[in-house]
Amino acid sequence: THARLLAFTQFEPAGSSIRLRNLLTSKESTLVAANGRPHLSPDGTRLAYSVLPDSLFVMPSGGGEVIRLISLEQKLSLQAFGWTPDGRKIVYWHGKPIRYALFDPETRQSSDFLSHARYPIFNAQISPDQRWVAFNTHTGKENPLWIAPYRNEKAAEEKAWIRVSENNDFRPWWSPDGNLLYMVSRRDGAQCIWVQPLDPVSKQPNGNAFALLHVHDTRKRLPGGMAAF
Repeated sequence: THARLLAFTQFEPAGSSIRLRNLLTSKESTLVAANGRPHLSPDGTRLAYSVLPDSLFVMPSGGGEVIRLISLEQKLSLQAFGWTPDGRKIVYWHGKPIRYALFDPETRQSSDFLSHARYPIFNAQISPDQRWVAFNTHTGKENPLWIAPYRNEKAAEEKAWIRVSENNDFRPWWSPDGNLLYMVSRRDGAQCIWVQPLDPVSKQPNGNAFALLHVHDTRKRLPGGMAAF
């Protein structure tokens, strides 16, 4: 999602397509016939999408040439997850256990930036200043939420990770200044939006988390949990 643009996949009996909606004018257009997960670049000019198991594409958001970034011959199972905040690289996950990596559309080079030897990584979100990354791990019984230093396009080793919460907090995303961490949380039994204040320098939790939006209506549901990575 961009400030004024929304990319989404529309499913129809005749087939799936990736569409773009202008949130200011409500105008919609079909970009490409594909069943993939679309992600707009931060400036809204490019769209990346993946088609399981191993295809990664990029194209102009206004329509135009679709470029396959990873060929079928590479046999790399992956799913696009978004872009780095500066819009230079595509963030994707792959492997077992699941890890996160960066793909450079210009050089066609990729490199892992966040992984664990035993546990899968989910929901990795790089901070706006590209110095931190928030994410979940799945240990079997718990799904703790972490923040790790992120330098030179690599997350720090596990010993430097900051535990934000023990369980029940998922899908983190950063405030523009990086001092608040929003999350979908089940702290009160329903999937609601909570906020954890952070120390501006260390990113350690700074005080208690608080509820921002309660969604207890059974007819509404926020995406959350490990299935929504």
